[in-house]
Amino acid sequence: MGLFGNISKKIFSTTKIKKRDFDPEKMSVEDISIPFSIAKTENSLIKELLEHYITAYKSLGYKNKTAQELGNKKEYSSYEIGILLKYIKDNQVYSIPNKDKVLPDFILNSSKKQLHLKVFDLVHRYEIGVNKTLNMPELKMELKWTPLDIGYILYYINLSNRTV
Repeated sequence: MGLFGNISKKIFSTTKIKKRDFDPEKMSVEDISIPFSIAKTENSLIKELLEHYITAYKSLGYKNKTAQELGNKKEYSSYEIGILLKYIKDNQVYSIPNKDKVLPDFILNSSKKQLHLKVFDLVHRYEIGVNKTLNMPELKMELKWTPLDIGYILYYINLSNRTV
């Protein structure tokens, strides 16, 4: 009975499978998934939108805000974040003119590794928090993202060498 008991325990035991831990450091552009309604957007339109987002970010005076102030209000939509993520996914680079007059110093002083971690943490949150079947108007209605999120993405888009 002892032998059979040990064998049955091994056969019928429920081994817990450990979930893969999320590690933004190991993520890359291939891990970015965006809604179909954004994926089909032309890069020329995305570049126009990006320029508009930069102008708006500057005019709203986010450069002089603290991380806490920028992270408190959800003012940006899943559509806007998706547009910026598509730009990254397509390996596009946009050099922000006078970026020191647009982005806060604490973002500009981030190391590439810190920036990568921030951006791919956001990619992960986008992956689990945004329904990829939503259409453009629905994505525009989802205000889930902060000026802090946008600031890190804008700076990341500005980098020509994104390797950590």
